[in-house]
Amino acid sequence: MQKKILSYQVAVSIEQNNFHEEAEYVRTIAGWHEASDGRGLSQLQRSKYNYQMLNYIIDNFMPWLRENYNFMYIDINRSMENLRGFTRETFIDITANIETQEHRRRQNNIFDYPEHPRASTTDDVECFFSMTRRQLGDTFTLKEFKSGWRKIVREFCKRLNPNIPFYYWTQNERFKFKHASFDEDNGQDRRLHVVRHNQREAEAFFQHVISRA
Repeated sequence: MQKKILSYQVAVSIEQNNFHEEAEYVRTIAGWHEASDGRGLSQLQRSKYNYQMLNYIIDNFMPWLRENYNFMYIDINRSMENLRGFTRETFIDITANIETQEHRRRQNNIFDYPEHPRASTTDDVECFFSMTRRQLGDTFTLKEFKSGWRKIVREFCKRLNPNIPFYYWTQNERFKFKHASFDEDNGQDRRLHVVRHNQREAEAFFQHVISRA
């Protein structure tokens, strides 16, 4: 639901109704989301979207940070009235998230690691944990873990042998070949720029809003 409310399409709709500041806010959050969860963006674009989000928060809560870039000088008692919906914990979470992402991005350039912003590592690691969750489920006993773990490791070892077919598993899909780099735009994975309409879901949402009003 958050992906639909804080999306590029919602920003366009709000802007068409002359709510320009609100549209820019939604567009900033959508860009920050895409920087971590979307394919087809260059490293420069991801960094740009991250810092747009960071600067939006800083300009409202810590304007002096532009002159002295040190989060040690955060005023935790400062009012957050200009950042509606934000708490101090949210502020710390988002700023720490962006700073660590950008630190890792600089390290990746040095170590020549492939970038996978969603998992903070590679497709292999993300799919390994997805496969583990698919096999074990959300709840499991120690006995089930020991039994399932051996199967998972044996299956994933096929990934190390180019002559053995291996299927990546995720929670919702199964695919044989690994995805292209997150930075490559193949014209098919820009899902955050597409809205899939669901009339039943939309009706239930607005009924909930009306009932609360």
